[in-house]
Amino acid sequence: MQTQRGVDTTLCVHLNAEKPWIIIEFRRSCGENITPKSPLFRREFDKRDIFAVANDIKPITKASIKIILRQVLYSSGIRTPVPK
Repeated sequence: MQTQRGVDTTLCVHLNAEKPWIIIEFRRSCGENITPKSPLFRREFDKRDIFAVANDIKPITKASIKIILRQVLYSSGIRTPVPK
């Protein structure tokens, strides 16, 4: 899905719900040091920028999740925007 900034945002709910360790292993393979305090969902990162992957770890916010879910609902047709 395209965001306003032109960056693709992917929400892998099914994969994360059933096999969250796959996402954790991917992040570890990109250079992130995974600890018990590491967030399960983190903000996007460029896997080619090893420094940012390892050091700029920010969890995704509730507001971001709300925006992503709203976009998915609209793009799938499950929900339509309320006219103003």
